[in-house]
Amino acid sequence: MLFRSETFSFEYNAACGGQSGDTSKKCRGRQLAREDPLDDYTLYELEQGCPYVAGITPFLLDVGEPDPDEGMYLIGHPNRRPKKISFQEVHDDGHHCEVRGFFGRQSKRVTYYCDTQGGNSGSPVISARTGYAFAIHSHGGCRRGQPMSANSGSLLKNSKSILQQFGIPFVDRSSRRSEEHTS
Repeated sequence: MLFRSETFSFEYNAACGGQSGDTSKKCRGRQLAREDPLDDYTLYELEQGCPYVAGITPFLLDVGEPDPDEGMYLIGHPNRRPKKISFQEVHDDGHHCEVRGFFGRQSKRVTYYCDTQGGNSGSPVISARTGYAFAIHSHGGCRRGQPMSANSGSLLKNSKSILQQFGIPFVDRSSRRSEEHTS
């Protein structure tokens, strides 16, 4: 199977008040795996020697399920703008970003209230309690006639086998011992 090559931009930040960022810092990468029908993941590997990732500590991943009402946040690039951290929902009546519930059988999804925009898809959904990413954001929550509709994302538990296949470390909060797993 041929996997696509992509270009990744780093340090995409704008000057104070600016709307567009510097896109000159780039590296190539290739797609290693993709789960298309359920929209759970696409896994990429950056080219060796990409200077913009040196010294970066990766997010820790959690394949367990967060608790309802657990605080969470997203980090992403809404509408292709510089990096933003979303930690509140403008229609939340005093609540900040938090897990609301779950749905799905073949692919378990988590719902949450958190301010997102187009371009946030693919952002890590991170527990405010543990600091671990537990989902990948995929769908915004603003639907006509449903003012309190929630955002949703694919739980990383759906991708556990691909994490194991590629030796990507993770924890599982649902196990009695939250130990790190590798293949």
